[in-house]
Amino acid sequence: ILFPSDLAESNPLTYAREVLKRFMRRAFRRPATDDEVELMLAYFQEVRPTFASFEEAMRETLAMVLVSPDFLYLVEPSFGESRKLNDHELASRLSYYLWSSMPDDQLFELADSGQLRNPQKLAAEVDRMLDDPRSSNFVEQFSDQWLDLAGMNRVAVNPEYYPTFRDELKPHMQRETQQFFNEVLRNDLSALAFLDSDFAMLNQPMAEHYSLTGPRGIEFERVALTTDQHRGGLSS
Repeated sequence: ILFPSDLAESNPLTYAREVLKRFMRRAFRRPATDDEVELMLAYFQEVRPTFASFEEAMRETLAMVLVSPDFLYLVEPSFGESRKLNDHELASRLSYYLWSSMPDDQLFELADSGQLRNPQKLAAEVDRMLDDPRSSNFVEQFSDQWLDLAGMNRVAVNPEYYPTFRDELKPHMQRETQQFFNEVLRNDLSALAFLDSDFAMLNQPMAEHYSLTGPRGIEFERVALTTDQHRGGLSS
């Protein structure tokens, strides 16, 4: 945050302004306006005499940035206001939807240059982000909300009817659904696979639960099914 610069010694106020400008750009997920930067700089000047060092005063000022609504929320057009999202708003929507996190440097650069809304650039960015390991957040959170997978923990299975069922299977069952969704997404499969497919995503506990031959480890793998093994899709 406090990047190396000769200004730190020669002109601390100008250095503080540059520190704030860089920090607020990341905190707000967009370039901060001159007025926003000057407001925080004025606060820094106000509190600087009460702290023993530049670093302590800057820490206090950065804390003020982090309680700003522009950091805590994704600030977008007001209700009833009709306009297109700008590139930085679009970058934040993409990153929090697909990664559950802030935009990376490449998204920032495309937004800064005004290229992100170009259809070809946008499609390429979506593909890049889905190929990134961070997209696992999208897979887990979207499928959890879509299918209410947490509801599995609210279901009590009657041991009189299902004597072989163990509660330890529940997290594996949740993970099975997430892995199935992931397989459809990553391989661009038909949405009909959710209803009927010729494969299942299994690990050893789930394969044993379904009385199928499958993986011998805890990791999930794609397992081909025969026509008499009616386990494909999510309807099963």
